[in-house]
Amino acid sequence: MIPIAQPHYDVFMSIFKGGRNARYDIKEGDLVKAMVALGFEFTSRKGGSRRAFTPSTAQAVEAFGNTPYVYHIHEKVLDTHRQDLIKKDLGGIYEWTAESFQLVAPPRKGPAKKRTKAAKKVPRRI
Repeated sequence: MIPIAQPHYDVFMSIFKGGRNARYDIKEGDLVKAMVALGFEFTSRKGGSRRAFTPSTAQAVEAFGNTPYVYHIHEKVLDTHRQDLIKKDLGGIYEWTAESFQLVAPPRKGPAKKRTKAAKKVPRRI
């Protein structure tokens, strides 16, 4: 299982048809953010349609190997047809399915704040 938080989980559920109403048009930027959340590095050339995701963290390389995913896109929105192509590619390269992903709570940002008891106000004597 690949633990991932929302909204990235929703992106993969749309691509892999994870539920009856899971399909929606995805912005390419949302796919990029979801793949980066899994430990991939995104590269593209200005003015070109070639995009690549390469496992870049030690954890991603261990889980997914060193094989990059390369695709070409001309639109900034991934319709259901484009998602089907991505599903086929990611399933073939990394053996991902809808069941590969597990929804988890997002990580907490910053250090946890300590809770202290509120100081009692003592009336001032004059």
